Amino acid sequence: MAKTYAKNAQLRVDGKKIPAGEYNGTPKTAYDEKSFTAETLLAADQMVVATVPKGARIIRAVILASGAVGAAGNLQLGYLDNGKDGASAAGLGTAVQTGSGVLPMQGVEIGRKFQAETEIVLSVSANATSATGKTLKTVVEFLVD
Repeated sequence: MAKTYAKNAQLRVDGKKIPAGEYNGTPKTAYDEKSFTAETLLAADQMVVATVPKGARIIRAVILASGAVGAAGNLQLGYLDNGKDGASAAGLGTAVQTGSGVLPMQGVEIGRKFQAETEIVLSVSANATSATGKTLKTVVEFLVD
């Protein structure tokens, strides 16, 4: 069986230092939640759930829901355009809805390092018509140099 190394592991094998921000860093967590009373979260809506600083490297993003928020549409975590990194509605992941709740989110850009302060947003891919009485929670974990 062949033995291969990932990028940073190969640097260690070669006796080189791993670049700052790729090894160590200070872990931070941004947590937020919103309980819906009579609102409907529409497909065009974006709810800001966190702001991460310049240089933040995303290591995990999670969406938790107290139940399904609509018959159609997936919950998404993404980010707004910060002037250096383009916007992506589902860049950090998509959580698929089921009849009774939300399945775990699949990350898309885990490890992404932002070049400027960036707002993290939650959105849905179709109208969340039954959000009333539900609570959405988000957790974004990241490293800063």
